Amino acid sequence: MADASSGSVEAWLNRGGDQDGKPGWELRGQIASGVLPDGHVLEFADIDGDGRDDYLGYDQESGSLQAWINNGGDPA
Repeated sequence: MADASSGSVEAWLNRGGDQDGKPGWELRGQIASGVLPDGHVLEFADIDGDGRDDYLGYDQESGSLQAWINNGGDPA
């Protein structure tokens, strides 16, 4: 889930639907703190062709785009 005003993102793991009284979605926590200035729109798209969505900030007024490439997780 993304907060459009800040660009922060929470990850939710799909457990396959509600079963035995347990919810089908499990909150995994915040995965991006939000780096977008006012007036930017948060989008996700695979812009480098590696099969992983990247974090994009689009400025509707100027048409500029900022991208943060998803390299598959934080380094250990």
